[in-house]
Amino acid sequence: MIQDYDIVCISTSDWEQPWGSRQQIMTRLSSENRVLFVEYQSSFLHFLKYPNLYIRPPKKPIAGSVFRPRNPGLKPWWAPFSKIFTRRIRNIKDNLVVYKPLVNLPFRYHSKIINILNQRFLLFQLRRLVKNLKFYKILLWIFEPSAYFLVNRLGEKISIYQCIDFFKNEKKSYLRKKCIEAMENKLCEDCDIVFVSTNELLLDKLNLNKETYLVPSAVDESFFNINKSLSKFTIPGIINNNLYPKIGFVGTLDGRIDYELINFIAEAHYDWTIVLLGLVIDRRYAKCLNKRKNIQMLGWIDNNLLPLYINSFDIGIAPYKINEFTKGISPIKVFEYLALAKPVVSTRIPSLEKYEDVICIADNKEDFIRGIEILLKDKGKESSCKRLKLAQENTWSRRVDVISEVIEKHLNNSYN
Repeated sequence: MIQDYDIVCISTSDWEQPWGSRQQIMTRLSSENRVLFVEYQSSFLHFLKYPNLYIRPPKKPIAGSVFRPRNPGLKPWWAPFSKIFTRRIRNIKDNLVVYKPLVNLPFRYHSKIINILNQRFLLFQLRRLVKNLKFYKILLWIFEPSAYFLVNRLGEKISIYQCIDFFKNEKKSYLRKKCIEAMENKLCEDCDIVFVSTNELLLDKLNLNKETYLVPSAVDESFFNINKSLSKFTIPGIINNNLYPKIGFVGTLDGRIDYELINFIAEAHYDWTIVLLGLVIDRRYAKCLNKRKNIQMLGWIDNNLLPLYINSFDIGIAPYKINEFTKGISPIKVFEYLALAKPVVSTRIPSLEKYEDVICIADNKEDFIRGIEILLKDKGKESSCKRLKLAQENTWSRRVDVISEVIEKHLNNSYN
């Protein structure tokens, strides 16, 4: 693993949720490096549109924070805006600090001028931070495509772009797509190294930067030790029973999810319980699910307790829509299901097709239900061993080792 670097990570999410590759990689790197994790850059419109993302208690900041609190005791109705007014920086663990940027202007994905203004403002904040934190040997690690402006402006030794989605295809807006595409192309060209999570992204980015490498999603090793680490915890009785088969999904409930498919499964099998664990980004997406008595939406679950919940599933599912946006995803939850030897049924996500001998991949709604029915009957030990073996071959520690080798090789070549 790389050592003794001061890593500045520009994330596409906050630290607590949704939990994914950003947090997994930075947590491991913080064992040998110092990490400044910069959370998602929100505008006022984002707070109003997605208040569910921000309703949680403010965290305790570290001593010597760059920005001092003006109101240490905010009333509950301020919850969605608490991070605007409280201290911006806090300790997560040794060598790992999280910073919430000040609120910026909306429509950065639609206007290059607005985005540059926002990134200049962020750069101003980051320069103060790295000075106060005494960051000198900086490694700039970017997940957010709009942050291309930061490259070569923090005095970094090396810059990395980690691409985990086809961001330009997330929304239908033509202007937004073209703006993000231009930003991301510039970021790929300017960064020293690009990491991508799927072969589809690899083909797309390799033309922009020859130093592009495949690093798929993986599983946290803690999933293999569920009996030791979580024996003192219990899960809600709503899913802690054996009356009905439990078909479970873990992940953010957003526009990528095929809600029609979930409804179809629930309607076809009233004898199954569909358990959904994850943050609801926009309740318009999920309102249809609340009408089903055999669908249980339990909301966001702390990542440390997630193995306990998944272990109660009979089947793990990945019910994604198939479109230009989702063809670039590499679902972390699939490896989490496999680490607990749970059978998996997924729609035809390109990144999962190579595991079709272990994972059931469905091409339509009927195939999806048929796959669940077959796997519910499969109690064979051989199948469980295959799932566990695949998960053990795809851990985050292995991914970080690969990433470190690439970085060290690049640094050695640049010094020679």
